[in-house]
Amino acid sequence: MANTQHEHNQVLSGIRILDAGTVLAAPGMCGILADFGAEVIKVEQPGIGDPVRNFPPLADGQSLTHKVTNRNKKCITLNLSSEKGQEIFKSLVRKSDAAVLNYRTPTIKKWGLDYEDLRAVNKELVMLHLTGYGRTGPYADRPGFARAVEAFTGLTYMTGYPDKGPMPPGYAIADAMGAAYGAMSLMLALFHRQRSGDGQLVDLALSEGMMRAMDHVYISYDQTGESPKRVGSINPSIAPHDIYPTVDGDWISLPVSTENMFTRLCEALGLQHLTEDPRFRKNLDRVKH
Repeated sequence: MANTQHEHNQVLSGIRILDAGTVLAAPGMCGILADFGAEVIKVEQPGIGDPVRNFPPLADGQSLTHKVTNRNKKCITLNLSSEKGQEIFKSLVRKSDAAVLNYRTPTIKKWGLDYEDLRAVNKELVMLHLTGYGRTGPYADRPGFARAVEAFTGLTYMTGYPDKGPMPPGYAIADAMGAAYGAMSLMLALFHRQRSGDGQLVDLALSEGMMRAMDHVYISYDQTGESPKRVGSINPSIAPHDIYPTVDGDWISLPVSTENMFTRLCEALGLQHLTEDPRFRKNLDRVKH
């Protein structure tokens, strides 16, 4: 069993990825692929390293965030703003399957490390360029960070209680979504290359991952004209669906998403009569009441 699991985790063995991203989202996507056997070479700034090396929590003076985000990688340092560093990076591109960068578009163009520059070195290269808002459009030159993107896409506006202001989530959700969609996008592009023999540029924005996760909000506004409201910890589409205090001082999360779950909950609480109450028979009734 152990050997089977090991082979499963090495499914990407033989794939080499240059991880020239920083902080969480871009390195996170490469970390996912490294978990499955890809050879990931992480490129960091000389003398400084990735800023995430200074993120708490720390153990023995080292960032645990850095360790978990960049597990299973090989690390090198290159000054990509220098001509020598750019030459070395391109020499690695010649021997790699994919490259991931998350610098702003004007920056990588200035460095001569945009897709066309790298494609000239390796036409089969898959390059994933992660930005805040995409490579084109009015926000193309803006830097992107999770908290800003979460506000831009409306998540922050929707989070919190009606009588208080917008609330950012306690974790960088946009970075986590960017890492997940980035890993999937890289795999799709590598699959495309396998079938066609051509490399590809993947233009991925942090905002796109968040919008895909929240697409029900946008379609609702488009079709009904209703803007989402802050509703605290409840789910406005499902009831009961919240976190409730218990008499012994703990909390319990109850996502009662189906009719069967509501019936079973009522049985567990000794409240079977509620299943026959017309206010609670169906989910839409329970949401209303």
